[in-house]
Amino acid sequence: MALTRISGAASHTMFDALFLAAPDSEAAIRVRRERKVETKLPFVAHYNDTQILNDDGTQFAVIKLQGIAFDTLSADELAFKKERLNTLLRGFARSNIAIYSYLIRRRDHVYPSGAYSSAFAAELNAYWAEEQRKHAALVNEYYLVIARRPVGKGAQGVIDRFRKVSHTAEMAAVENQRADIAQDIERMCARALKSLVDYQPRLLSLYQDTHGDWFSEPLGFLYYLANWRFCEVRVPRQPIKSWLFTNRPVFDNDLKTFVHLGKVADRYAAVLSTKEYHCETTRSGMLNGLLKVPHELVFCQSFLFEDSRAATTEVDRQQGRLECAGDKGQSQIDELDALMDDVTSRRTAMGWHQGIVIVHSNNPRDVGHASPGRQAGMETEARAVIDVIEAFDHANIEIVREMSSAMEIAYFAQFPGNYRRLIRKKRINTYNFAAFIAFHNYTEGRMAGSWWGSAVTTLPTEGGSRYAWNWHSFGGGMHYPPGHTIFVAPTGTGKSSKLNALIALSDKFGMVYVIFDKDDGSYAFIMANGGRYIDLVPGLSTGWNFCQLPDTPLNRAFMQSQLELMLFELSPEGRREEAEDGDLEKINRAVEGNYRHLPEDRKLANLAQYFGDPGISRLRRRFDQWLPGGKYAGAFDSDSDTLSFSGARYFGFSMTQVFATKDDRYITAIQDYIRHRIAAFQRAGTRLIITFEEAQTLLKHPDSRAQIDEYLETARKNDTIIIGITPNPAAFHLYGTDAFIRQSATKVYLANRGAKAEDYCDHYGASTAHLELLRSWSPDDHNMLITHEGKTVVAHLDFSAPSPMARFLPLLSSNSNARIAIEALMSEVGTAPQHWVPIYMERHIQQDRARLASWRKHT
Repeated sequence: MALTRISGAASHTMFDALFLAAPDSEAAIRVRRERKVETKLPFVAHYNDTQILNDDGTQFAVIKLQGIAFDTLSADELAFKKERLNTLLRGFARSNIAIYSYLIRRRDHVYPSGAYSSAFAAELNAYWAEEQRKHAALVNEYYLVIARRPVGKGAQGVIDRFRKVSHTAEMAAVENQRADIAQDIERMCARALKSLVDYQPRLLSLYQDTHGDWFSEPLGFLYYLANWRFCEVRVPRQPIKSWLFTNRPVFDNDLKTFVHLGKVADRYAAVLSTKEYHCETTRSGMLNGLLKVPHELVFCQSFLFEDSRAATTEVDRQQGRLECAGDKGQSQIDELDALMDDVTSRRTAMGWHQGIVIVHSNNPRDVGHASPGRQAGMETEARAVIDVIEAFDHANIEIVREMSSAMEIAYFAQFPGNYRRLIRKKRINTYNFAAFIAFHNYTEGRMAGSWWGSAVTTLPTEGGSRYAWNWHSFGGGMHYPPGHTIFVAPTGTGKSSKLNALIALSDKFGMVYVIFDKDDGSYAFIMANGGRYIDLVPGLSTGWNFCQLPDTPLNRAFMQSQLELMLFELSPEGRREEAEDGDLEKINRAVEGNYRHLPEDRKLANLAQYFGDPGISRLRRRFDQWLPGGKYAGAFDSDSDTLSFSGARYFGFSMTQVFATKDDRYITAIQDYIRHRIAAFQRAGTRLIITFEEAQTLLKHPDSRAQIDEYLETARKNDTIIIGITPNPAAFHLYGTDAFIRQSATKVYLANRGAKAEDYCDHYGASTAHLELLRSWSPDDHNMLITHEGKTVVAHLDFSAPSPMARFLPLLSSNSNARIAIEALMSEVGTAPQHWVPIYMERHIQQDRARLASWRKHT
């Protein structure tokens, strides 16, 4: 989009008036005393779709970056990232180039929406959403501005001035120069986008809405710098600087703060600038402390490249001064020698750096604002200012609070191209600048665009940010993207409560949920959601009979494989015995014979005849183990089949006693039948989430192990998420297959002091930094190490007291004692969740209060 085209764009109606205070108010008097802010801004118009033109001929483009998740990277990995960033920066080294880096830390109240059919899930989501709103997330956004001036300094300046003087009389020369600058910036942006691909960069540009109106992302960025809020910005007819401010910054020379007079509410701000760098070395992320400051702020860093000849001359001059210091200055002389070598060999480049922090709040006390008429010398808290200073102190960088006119100068110096207002510049090199900017962040996830719609929920992370939890990978347009998930969680780390909370928050997707449970851990959760919980006890009848499945090719194939599973034994090494001549034919005849019977006569006992005499046939002897009186009696020998998935959306199968048999053939047979029946939902297009406690049991039997890859792939294509839980990190790779690891979109690790590198690093691909985190955590930290789409984040899901979420904890995780209490309560008031759930929750709330009161009394 050309400049001429912009001038004919639709008028900018969003900013048609500036807020002014009442004519006689003190604020209005201060406003009139201020010069117009547009005289302090350099912005003129868009030059093309991506670049802004300033009044001095500077042009610049803006790249937005997500950043990298630094908290799960090792020191070596961070050092490598810094080196790559330095390589990019030194490639821009010309005296007419300026680089600006911006960290915008702002509050974000966005929470994914959805309608819940389960009353329990709806209440849990309402409480959780309110908790998120009460503690609004502080998100970190990075921007990189690449600016080029029409005239540089040193040798570059001679070239630029020659071009300018040679064509002063020709307007075409100006356009040619602008076109050259635009092409130069485009090349630098392309290089940056390629080099910073791990940081998720995106070049901001013009765009059209569905009505054909033009909007500008670069102007949206500048609008935030001016007004501290984001909005869509139409391309204006008038010069950018004439309308950019909709809030009015008012500076008072008698105060240490300034006020943003806004249409909705005023905000108060303090300005701080870097003064001295006392750090002997710079390391990647040395300013990460700002990512945890619990206040909104803008951190602008400018870097104006210095002509290489001027830089080497200055290094020579400093060396000369230090030589007079003798031995005391020798170490610094050596450092300057190394710097000279780096500059001359182009391993680094020199430039002028200034950092400016503008921290703002709607509470004047946060920035130490004293209202007019306040008693002189009376101090206010200024907590936000203190927190910022402490973050820089930790990096051994001196930062000062600007006052009086310096505050105003520094404020306007944050805008790209306002070079003359950078009055605290210090000479550093690109290694230093790379360490200062770093682009470190916390992984945020995706709030929208997931396969099932919006994100499931948001989870708190370090630094007060939020992580948007999704089951599925983004997929990039992939039909039925992966959503399978692994939970590696030692016993006692709170995996049941965390997983069930995520399942409840997923209720808005209308899925059916099935869990192969252990130790009644999800009994309360299933029943609270109006579900059904089926106890499976070896020796007692399940009420199941797979012989009564409808006569379809799929059911015949299942019956064939199920009988093979039941009749062929395993070796001690876990290998299935080879079939003897005639074995498979007998099983095939049994399947054929079953469907020749009338439906009511299709029973396991009626298949015995196909396997011969028990005194002669080994298959018959093994088959009889599944009939009444046999080892596996009760599993499938019922007269009818009562297994049904109608009338509810939550189902739990208690596998505790089944797992206790440690009989892989029996465990697999039970699981396989349930999985086969669930497949009918999958083929009908129903969304499903299936959780396997002790998921390694799916891998122990060779028949199941051989099918696991296909099972996970088929489940994905049928819109089903498989969640595998294990307390043993080695479980998913012990049995000769890594299918679960390979096909999982998400891996969740909880605290494990005994975490081993051969499990987590060699098989799951975790880094040594991840391993150290897991070893250092306590279950009471409620941390989750989440790996999703190749990115890793540390998130928190804590429902423990005194959080208001603690009311849900007794229903998110249970045990046999809790089950007894719930069943007793249901016998009194009824089994419907609306009858017993509120009473059960209130009882536990009262118990928590009593425990807390007792603790306070004795401490």
